[in-house]
Amino acid sequence: MALYTRLTRQQILNLLKPFGFDAPQKIRGVLEGTVNTFYELTYPKKSYFLRVDEVADLKRLKNELRVFDLLERVQKRLSFKTTLPLQTKKGKYYVPLGKKYVLLFEKIHGASYFHHRLMGAHLYRIGRALAELHQSTKNCRLPPHRFNFPGLESVYREILLRLKKRHPTVALDIGQWMSWLKKNEPKGVPSGLIHADLFPENLLFVRDRLEGILDYEAAGFGSCLFDIAVTLHACCHDGKNFSIEKCLRFLRGYQSVRKLTAKEIKSFEYYLYQSAIRFLLTRLRDFELKPGPVKAKPFKDYREYLRRFAEIPPLVKVLKI
Repeated sequence: MALYTRLTRQQILNLLKPFGFDAPQKIRGVLEGTVNTFYELTYPKKSYFLRVDEVADLKRLKNELRVFDLLERVQKRLSFKTTLPLQTKKGKYYVPLGKKYVLLFEKIHGASYFHHRLMGAHLYRIGRALAELHQSTKNCRLPPHRFNFPGLESVYREILLRLKKRHPTVALDIGQWMSWLKKNEPKGVPSGLIHADLFPENLLFVRDRLEGILDYEAAGFGSCLFDIAVTLHACCHDGKNFSIEKCLRFLRGYQSVRKLTAKEIKSFEYYLYQSAIRFLLTRLRDFELKPGPVKAKPFKDYREYLRRFAEIPPLVKVLKI
């Protein structure tokens, strides 16, 4: 989250009218994050988030709304809450703001745990929750998630000229990895609705209970293994090393609901590499190579994910996957 679009109080009140909302007691711009603008709106009994979609065209936004529709249909099968957009008085889920779109979500209360606060017991619950999502949506009909291989190719092409100019050796290495990924992509692995971006800030806990999972902007149809690999990178690594205990607890939690198939076990290492490329490319695009000032904080160093490639084979060996 970051304040790319600065709105006055009156502009926010005007955007709330189609939803039938009066003026909130408090409006707070949320500074964390990298993609969209969020404002937290506080009312006497509930709080809400107003989201200004900074990157989605209408087609992409409608794909996201299809994800929300599926989440609403399977919500009773899930042990955690999901964020669903509220409707306007005319039955729409967004209002236009110039060429952008604004959505409104009810706030799910809870806290995000980072680094040492995110313990093995929490990872077990995250694993169970992710498996519930996959099990409840297997073979669903949805557009592919944003970071499938064609999506990664699109990001790669977007940054390639700038990358060659600033870091030619890195450009060469990434090009070789992209070729390897394209040539070796597994076929026929179990798929369903995947979150595709399960960072700690998208996980809300109330004490030790996983209360909610947020932010489905990247979600869509894809390999369950990609979701698993993203979560291992995002939640089981402290920036220096993978925590073997956290990885194992997460996988045990996951497999307590849905067992990995033989084909998935064979393909596990591939998706750890693909998800590392996903983080590497988006960090290059959103931070290192971004034209103009970088508003999102903290600055995320792409080099962390260059180092991950060497960490993946020993991780797979220790996990015995």
